[in-house]
Amino acid sequence: MKTKPILFSTDMVQAILDGRKTMTRRLSGLNKVNKNPDDFIAHLQYHLLDSIPDFFVFRTRDINANNITSKPRFKKGDILYVKETHSIIDGKIVYRADAPASTNIKWKPSLFMKKEYARIFLQVTNVSCERLHDITATDAINEGIDCKGIFYKDYFDDTYFFSIPEFSFNSLWVKINGQDSFNSNPWVFVYEFKRIEKQIE
Repeated sequence: MKTKPILFSTDMVQAILDGRKTMTRRLSGLNKVNKNPDDFIAHLQYHLLDSIPDFFVFRTRDINANNITSKPRFKKGDILYVKETHSIIDGKIVYRADAPASTNIKWKPSLFMKKEYARIFLQVTNVSCERLHDITATDAINEGIDCKGIFYKDYFDDTYFFSIPEFSFNSLWVKINGQDSFNSNPWVFVYEFKRIEKQIE
């Protein structure tokens, strides 16, 4: 078990704080596979010392081609401290997720937040791998998409338009990763997590 940083957008920080977000899909570690994601038809989890998957092996459609091994950045049991958009004012930290949209504060990107300022800690409860377009309605909701009444948020224009949760997640993915990333239907690591009150060393 290790303690590692993870970055989230302001929307997703708010979703975690609200208890709506319990999983995240990430591309890191799958660059080789995602150069041609359709070339791969299956993946196998390999375990070394315990039941935690240490790496994934992707089998190609061409039996003469080499398989590709990919290692997830996070493992089951790891502790993640969330880095979020913030500012330091008079020696105190202010988080973008807590501030009104109209504020004039100059924000620092989440990438530059120090661990000592982290207020959200997560523990990874499961790691799996799938194609992006395979997301289910339940998983889209667990990704933290926002909802008002029966409509889910369109993250491009901040309206509540979609009646299907997967469409809302798709708009969130495209906003963060771009349309080409969505169109290619990449393989993604799926990290499930729970929020913990304090860091476990």
